[in-house]
Amino acid sequence: MLWLPRLAGAAEAPSAVHDLPRPGMQALLECQDAYQSLEFDKAEALAARAIQEYPQHPLPRLFLQASLIARIQEMVLDRRADPALVARFEGATSQSLAVAQSWGQLWPGPRAQLYLGTCLGARGMVRLYCRSYLAAYRDGQQASRLLSQARAGDPGLADACFGLGQYEYECSRMAGVLRLVLGLHGDAEEGLRLLERAAEEGECTAIPARACLARIYLLERPDPAKALPYVKDIYARYPLHYCYAGYALKEALALGLDRPEAQELMESLCRAWDQGWRPPSSRPLGLDAARAKLAQAYLAEGRPDKAAPHLRRLAALLP
Repeated sequence: MLWLPRLAGAAEAPSAVHDLPRPGMQALLECQDAYQSLEFDKAEALAARAIQEYPQHPLPRLFLQASLIARIQEMVLDRRADPALVARFEGATSQSLAVAQSWGQLWPGPRAQLYLGTCLGARGMVRLYCRSYLAAYRDGQQASRLLSQARAGDPGLADACFGLGQYEYECSRMAGVLRLVLGLHGDAEEGLRLLERAAEEGECTAIPARACLARIYLLERPDPAKALPYVKDIYARYPLHYCYAGYALKEALALGLDRPEAQELMESLCRAWDQGWRPPSSRPLGLDAARAKLAQAYLAEGRPDKAAPHLRRLAALLP
């Protein structure tokens, strides 16, 4: 059964996979774009508007959770504590759980399992960030079970692969003693396969899955060839996100600046820098040193015309 806001039989068609009408789905994807661009207030406002429009549907609340998680990730990267932010996430999650559970009682099935599993998985992730390992483990176990059921009930539900992939991959990376105590049996390769499917086919999860794979193949299981399509895609989509700019720089250097793909990434970074974009002072990019190497690569190729603008920029920095 399809739930539609206000008017039964409204003419809005559902999205391809989810039963939210297309305008609502589009608003949520704009929310995703906003928090991926570090526009957190905009993302939360879009999610709140969707909650108001579709109060009985779990998806808007899941996107609000995702927006708050993006803020929390920044908190973790900055190595600071923000109890008020975590409390906001917990409050939003309590409401998200209640709506997902009510939805599941009215319309049980794979999508209901996906929504409830995603909600619990999000809470488990934040609990992991907050080092509440046992609580994170319990949420992860429940989320994995629900997402597995969703996938078994509807093999075409690729969005279920994202949470499952994260769970399998992250469990495989837990410290050995913790895995033994908690009885974790993560499978890194299966996790990566699931993440890759979400990246290709997910309606809500393709972008976060691509960002996740860019990080994994670049930083955790270094493989520049595998990382390249994910890094290129996520940086092209969100060039103002300093983490993704950092991915682009690391990928270019890992490939080697004599490679056209690496040069393309470097040129994009340099254009943004020359147009005034800067990462936070706490996250220096180190672009000048890489730019000097790019100029050297161009000179070695006999392309002084390509090297010249970079050399002029670097010369302007000299005292």
